[in-house]
Amino acid sequence: MAGRIQRSSALFKASWSVLREDKTLLLFPILSSLASLVVIASFAIPVVTLLTTDDTLRNEVISTMNEAPQSSSEAAAASTGPGGDASPIPEGWQIAGYAYLFAFYFVTSFVVIFFNAALIAAANERFQGRPTGVGAGISVALKRLPQILGWTLVATTVNLILRAIEERVGLVGKIIVGLIGVGWAIAIYFAVPAVVLEGVGPIGAIKRSGQTIRKTWGESLMIAVGFGLAGIVITVFGIILLVGGGVAIAAAAGGGSAIGMTGGIVIAVCGVVVLVGWAILSGTLRGITQTALFRFATDGTVVSGFDQHDLEVAFQHK
Repeated sequence: MAGRIQRSSALFKASWSVLREDKTLLLFPILSSLASLVVIASFAIPVVTLLTTDDTLRNEVISTMNEAPQSSSEAAAASTGPGGDASPIPEGWQIAGYAYLFAFYFVTSFVVIFFNAALIAAANERFQGRPTGVGAGISVALKRLPQILGWTLVATTVNLILRAIEERVGLVGKIIVGLIGVGWAIAIYFAVPAVVLEGVGPIGAIKRSGQTIRKTWGESLMIAVGFGLAGIVITVFGIILLVGGGVAIAAAAGGGSAIGMTGGIVIAVCGVVVLVGWAILSGTLRGITQTALFRFATDGTVVSGFDQHDLEVAFQHK
């Protein structure tokens, strides 16, 4: 275990050295976050507008929420009226709601996957000694747009199915579905690099990723865990700052201390900066590492910034 974590650390440091030489790679997660906010707003505003302008629908939704059943038996009874009538929300609205929700998940997933693909493309361009940057990465991603859309559809569908099943099963079922989700995440670890660098479709990406994972699954899993361990430490630190800032603000509000209020706000803002900064940094490093590992696994190329020994050890058969 210690050896695997050490090898993961070596690859982590290598990706960090690449990022230090090309800081423009950080822009892809930033653009992804900004685009995601735009997407969320574009989906939320029509819903809010509809609920505020359609009094009938708003009253039906509020009534349904206020009368929400507390158990599965009550839920079954509430879904039909005394005479077996449907829920107070018309069936057409329910279908439209599900379609709208799927569209929301699809578009938000597409934004994240697209900019991740652009990041991988830009890192690959840099590794091959060609001009890189935001424009170069996005240009390659646009050329793979049909494949990215196909992969987004598959990924979104699978994730929503797993989530829907998880919400409808007991504790043991949730554990099983959770394990399936982890297995799925590991199996598709190299799916996006395969889509971007080889131009394969969604099914081909799954197969290509699986072939690579069969050689490298142990190290790939440890990379995910290694990044996760670092993320846990940093996330906990950020949450502590947020909670501490909130407590300081509440205490200052009760005591009327302007200095305490300012200090609490500063601490809370620092917590937000830590959390957002780590999300951007870890996303960038993960994309760089994925690209380097995929290139070495598929054609044996040792990309610039990475050590051949570390890559060879990472891909040893167990």
